[in-house]
Amino acid sequence: MTILEIDDNWLPVVPAPQPLTSGAAAAAVEAVVLPAISFGTSKLLTAGIRKRRGTPLMGYTGLNGMGKTFAMIRDSLPDLAAGRGILSTVALLDPHTGNPHPLYTPFRHWSQLEGWRNGPLLLDEVTGVMDSRESGMPKKVRKQLPQMRRVNSPIRWTGINWDNSDKRLRQITQAVTDCRGFFPKSRAVRADGFVDAVEMWLPNRLFMLTTYDASTLRSAEDGSQLTQNDQKKSKVRVMKRELVWGPGSLAFECYNTLDSVDSIDSSCPLCKLRVTEGTCKGH
Repeated sequence: MTILEIDDNWLPVVPAPQPLTSGAAAAAVEAVVLPAISFGTSKLLTAGIRKRRGTPLMGYTGLNGMGKTFAMIRDSLPDLAAGRGILSTVALLDPHTGNPHPLYTPFRHWSQLEGWRNGPLLLDEVTGVMDSRESGMPKKVRKQLPQMRRVNSPIRWTGINWDNSDKRLRQITQAVTDCRGFFPKSRAVRADGFVDAVEMWLPNRLFMLTTYDASTLRSAEDGSQLTQNDQKKSKVRVMKRELVWGPGSLAFECYNTLDSVDSIDSSCPLCKLRVTEGTCKGH
């Protein structure tokens, strides 16, 4: 299987063929083979994943347990299959061993963006890092995020809702996927020696992922239009709808939904003062 078969949005760069000299034989063309990976590459792309991956600046919103992190990780699996590194605030796991995936880099300081290229940036629960009320990013980072296209690095982020996310992040986001979960699993289970009990936070099994054109959301208040009610979403253009059955999905094996999310340090690496508060004047 070639990279082209996995993701036609990320084509390998192939040198242009050189003209043949007199009497020279044509060189054999070698297939681009996938790097070694630790999980199967089948069914990594659906029509919904292709549509969302075609949007380099992608947001995912929904309440707890509605599948927003699941959708973001699911859309990022083709990157792991193609051997691309991922800078992420949520830990990515090897589905065979349960250990951190070798292509995963924890994102813990904004300075890590310098020099990062050719791999996606995943920001989970972005309202905890940069919400609409605070300046959670250094000024330099706010200028750098809109230019991630130059380093071939797409951005995918999740948040509780569109309204509470960082204003600058909303401005550069091209599409947002509203995530809804249904059919919670309520069957009693036995774990760690405890008696059979039903989990207090019931995990949903069926997910509706509706992707909207973010350019039709003029302001933060327009986030109220991200709903399944046809009367309220007349001004928002729907790009794609996808219904996903969660159990058995590879994405759930590549992260722990109960793990804490890494916080991103905004302090200056030299003086340790917060750049966003204006206390650090630069060095």
